[in-house]
Amino acid sequence: MKTGAMKRFGLMMVCVWLTCLGATAQTYRGFVDAAMTFDIPKDFYYFRGEQGFPYDTDVAPVLAFSTTHGVQINRNHYLGIGMEFNKYFSGIYSGEDNEKIGSLPLYAMWRMDFFGRKVTPFFDVRAGYQVAWTKGFYGNINAGMRISLSRRTGLNISIGARMSRYSDSITWIHMYETSYTNSDYQAKVFYNVFGFMLRAGVDF
Repeated sequence: MKTGAMKRFGLMMVCVWLTCLGATAQTYRGFVDAAMTFDIPKDFYYFRGEQGFPYDTDVAPVLAFSTTHGVQINRNHYLGIGMEFNKYFSGIYSGEDNEKIGSLPLYAMWRMDFFGRKVTPFFDVRAGYQVAWTKGFYGNINAGMRISLSRRTGLNISIGARMSRYSDSITWIHMYETSYTNSDYQAKVFYNVFGFMLRAGVDF
């Protein structure tokens, strides 16, 4: 990650946390959940100043685990920060480099619970930056239902969409028809990814 981008993201996370600490009637609340996502990457490259599309992309399944911690400001609004681990089950993101198939986003989260009942709808937004393996913007929007299990614990089930972007480098081998020599070229590939997800977890 570039130093400037890292500093801006860190400042944003600190501001969210300070806002949480300064809120009135605040109560700690944490989340742990798992999600199955089907990502649709759209890739394009820059090579010698030109932009193009190297190859077609397919749907890539992703298994995600996340944990979020923050404060419940009032009955409806929640602010927190969290981390998510993503495991890709396709080499589409990084060619044959299986060691890079994954991402680790850090994010800030805002959530709204509409009613304080045993079964209540909710809506949440997560935005942050992927800091490991693949790097780039990360965003997630979810809508679902919370089922109360006890006074402080609930089951959350939601559907949502997420957006992310990151870059990678690939090597092309150019074969000359008039000789037996090849030339290797490095190209920078950018992925704009949109995915649909089903998420389930608990809050406490």
